[in-house]
Amino acid sequence: MAVLIHFSIKSSPLALLKYVTGETKEHKVEIVTGINCSDDPESAYIEMGLCYEHYAGEKFHRTAKPVGKEHIKMHHYVISFEGDEVTPQEAQRIAEQWAYDTFGNNRQILIAVHTDTDNIHVHIAVNAFSMDGKRWLDNKSTLKKCRENINKLCKAKHLSIIEHPKWNANQTYTEWLARQNGTSWKQKLCDDIDRIVLMENVKTIDHLVMQLCNCGYLVRKGKYLCVKPENSGKRQGVRTLKLGDGY
Repeated sequence: MAVLIHFSIKSSPLALLKYVTGETKEHKVEIVTGINCSDDPESAYIEMGLCYEHYAGEKFHRTAKPVGKEHIKMHHYVISFEGDEVTPQEAQRIAEQWAYDTFGNNRQILIAVHTDTDNIHVHIAVNAFSMDGKRWLDNKSTLKKCRENINKLCKAKHLSIIEHPKWNANQTYTEWLARQNGTSWKQKLCDDIDRIVLMENVKTIDHLVMQLCNCGYLVRKGKYLCVKPENSGKRQGVRTLKLGDGY
């Protein structure tokens, strides 16, 4: 089974490339492959930047707050496989074939297999522009194509697939990274809610609110619950319905 998610990168493409290849030391990376670019993040950054700036007419890396609309510079795809259905080598081969099937053979792509969690997952960093100047569009149609292509490859390998994967559309790229790194307060909130609702004395929303307050959260009741940690300053709270399915 493979699940595919996508994020658009509008700033700090080098940070993405370092994250994908494990240069940030936060993840165990098994295999790294570059398509039409180096497998070294610093070199790939230079190569992708030259291509992007040639066709986009703007800097690859943002050095100041943009004026007007900010353009997508890279696309970050993550393909996660179920349990031990594939080896790291098989995951890499599937990801490479998926990249060729989806983007053709004329785009700079960096692929890396991460093995630091219970399931093998592949990170794929894609230049927004191909080497002949075609911009990859981020929309429902292209995302559908991406998922159809990975499902087709999984079926050919006799792997299970998810026909209609669930995904929290409210989750930002920054929040996703924080959850991967174990630094997300929203993930801690989800864990606390999961633990609290199993308590025998928690039978109503009011009981849940009381327990959240006991755990150090500030809770505002309205049509929805809005929660944030105590002593978080001006940080905005989050509506629980935006935490994902089941909240």
